[in-house]
Amino acid sequence: HALKLNALHVGCGTSTVGESLLCLREKDVCGNQLQYGHVVNVDIDKDALGVMQHRWRQRELQTQQLDDITLGVMDWRYLDFKSEESCR
Repeated sequence: HALKLNALHVGCGTSTVGESLLCLREKDVCGNQLQYGHVVNVDIDKDALGVMQHRWRQRELQTQQLDDITLGVMDWRYLDFKSEESCR
């Protein structure tokens, strides 16, 4: 039995934490598989988000060649404190 978890990574910069969470394959004390199904990365630096997105796309391409691994969904969100729409 797999537990699909979600994560919000605020202030992500170019960190690999989101990637690590989606690739995590551990078991809890009851024997359930822990797996992140969706990670949202948020930052105020568009360039950093672009670096993360490019790196993740490359990893996805490499992983597609492995039949037994299914990765979750990774999203990137730019946060502009000057924009009301960005802060909703």
